[in-house]
Amino acid sequence: ICPFLASLSVPIHASQRIRKCGKLIIEASSSVVKLPQQLLLVIGCRLRLLGAISHMVPLCFLLGCALIAKANSRAQYETCSDLANFSSAHEVSGEDSSFIQRKPHRSPCNGSSSTQLPGTTGATTWAVAPSSTPLPGSSGAKNWAGANSYFLYALDSQNLSWALGNMSKAGLKVVRIFIAGIPEGFKGTSAIQVSHFEPASGDPGDYNYQVLDLINELMAEVVKYGMKLSIVLHDRYALGCYSDDAYVRYLGIDSIAPNCGSDVNNASAFYYNTSAIMHFDKRIQTILQYRNTKLGNKSWGNLSEAIALVAPQNEASIALDNEVIRGWHCGRAKVMRQYLAPDILIATGGGQTFETSQWLEHFQCPEMDVITLHDYTAYSWPAIYGGVHTAATLAVAHGKRIIMEEYGSANYSYRPTDFQAFGFAAIQNGVPFMPWEYMLPGNTDNKDYEFDQSQTATWDMLKQQVDAVEGGKYPGKFQWPNIL
Repeated sequence: ICPFLASLSVPIHASQRIRKCGKLIIEASSSVVKLPQQLLLVIGCRLRLLGAISHMVPLCFLLGCALIAKANSRAQYETCSDLANFSSAHEVSGEDSSFIQRKPHRSPCNGSSSTQLPGTTGATTWAVAPSSTPLPGSSGAKNWAGANSYFLYALDSQNLSWALGNMSKAGLKVVRIFIAGIPEGFKGTSAIQVSHFEPASGDPGDYNYQVLDLINELMAEVVKYGMKLSIVLHDRYALGCYSDDAYVRYLGIDSIAPNCGSDVNNASAFYYNTSAIMHFDKRIQTILQYRNTKLGNKSWGNLSEAIALVAPQNEASIALDNEVIRGWHCGRAKVMRQYLAPDILIATGGGQTFETSQWLEHFQCPEMDVITLHDYTAYSWPAIYGGVHTAATLAVAHGKRIIMEEYGSANYSYRPTDFQAFGFAAIQNGVPFMPWEYMLPGNTDNKDYEFDQSQTATWDMLKQQVDAVEGGKYPGKFQWPNIL
């Protein structure tokens, strides 16, 4: 009964006030509630449901959340030998990890014996984790981890070296960046101002090569540290959401920049307009044929020693969920393949959710090598694990590979738990994982997603997960000869 009732209730992170009140109740309940775990779950779910459906009893909602979290805190991570290495992250000083905001503190090896895949549509349940059977690893396959750091090239040389050194020392193999415009001092960093490759002041095709030259320098440094880049050739959010580039004025897109949030602007013209598509394909060609004088004057498309993956755009699926945008990815992949060495893989660039990251058309596109998963909406272990597992199953069936490419938390306190859940789901399925996003300095004001090594619990969680895949205890599902 409890998982069903919980699935009907609203997520406990609805407001900052609820978070704070809930945390106080949980702390109080820790000393007075001594009931068995299953009884706590039943009582908590019923109270939370009552509080969710009636505006007159918010205390029931908060108390229900407290009891559920109390019950979940008794989960058996420490009794599952396969996951024992990760149980200590919440004991490390730094972030406050006493309050589990949205990810059940449950082990994938506990729970129901059912092998049915959990739902992947952003369910907000606190149900006990299923024991879904992980996919068997490909013979001899190893797994790996990376990180997003999308404007790393804009940092000053000292911070750039520190960042690469820290990521390399932690065992990260791939750094994901965007070709994008960056404001000076962006997110409190040492970033210099970087122009869009196709600035808003001009038309599509009027290129400013500053960003490519900065990435040329980054490539040379990345090679020194034994890592590679995943390069995204464009950011959907530059289409009048967080910023404007040349396509906004050219296509008459209504801009809301920089006030992009949960409601994004309509940029569908970019994916429909044949002239815009022609210009974008020319952009792809220009970038992939750009030469790096620091690495033998090779074109980017032949720099497999520095580049692991290339994607046409970040989160293009946020435009429209229809056949046009679904086919847009494959059309761009066909263009990209003409200018790329075989060992530089083409990736999708992800969607906003598990659902929009794994359209069937992605798996059916001959030129698409890697389907990349993004999700910030799955609030339960079944949804997180199920999202990765479903995509991995599709990838095996269609001869593709997948990466858990974006996940994270804007809340400093909850970040270790978020990393824990998504990292576990990827590891259990033999899938590479790349949290969002490493940057110096990390963010600690609960307004953005940046993390660094000074966030001890978060950083230690990531390092433990990297150690788990590097040690070979958790094999990979896919072969990555261009990375490992």
